[in-house]
Amino acid sequence: MRVTISRPPHQNILGVHVSTINMIQAVSQVESWIETHTPAYICVTPAHGVMDCYHDPSLKTIFNHSGMTT
Repeated sequence: MRVTISRPPHQNILGVHVSTINMIQAVSQVESWIETHTPAYICVTPAHGVMDCYHDPSLKTIFNHSGMTT
């Protein structure tokens, strides 16, 4: 069974979907996932993490399947 999760808006940076949100929006999104029992994970990364994704397609897949990447 595949679960579809709601994701915040994002921008594509070198192929990585980086969430374009502020802290209030991020907390609201997590609260929504909790209330709806939606499984999701968050990738928190500095800029070099985006570069790591650029060079490692499997890492990029992990980031791009997250509920949010900040």
